[in-house]
Amino acid sequence: MTYQFSRPAHQTSTSFELNGGKVYVPVWVNNKGPYWFIVDTGAVTDVVDTEAAKHLGIALSGTFEASGGGEKTIQGTLGADVSLRIADLELKQSAIDVEPINAAVSPTEGRQVDGLLGTIFSAASWW
Repeated sequence: MTYQFSRPAHQTSTSFELNGGKVYVPVWVNNKGPYWFIVDTGAVTDVVDTEAAKHLGIALSGTFEASGGGEKTIQGTLGADVSLRIADLELKQSAIDVEPINAAVSPTEGRQVDGLLGTIFSAASWW
């Protein structure tokens, strides 16, 4: 994975929405969007919602069981060659988790959830 700032200052800022105590930021996925992602520093990986990934034409392969804060698990897959961008900071990943986050989380959030920014993106120290 590689990080890249589009401006020489190597810093950026972005708008966000606070909903239910969670921070939502606009994220461009493969230069399309914005999509609304929850900043979740407790998530081990970044995640793109399954339906969003299909809509974006992200190549998918393999399956795995994923779990979060609850007891249930969800079926995930891997997406290939995905770029996530917030304002002037872009993270290019050769593989990213793709999970039905919106179906699992939006009923309790009361809004669309297109993905999660976990510790992978947070490691860019943009926050």
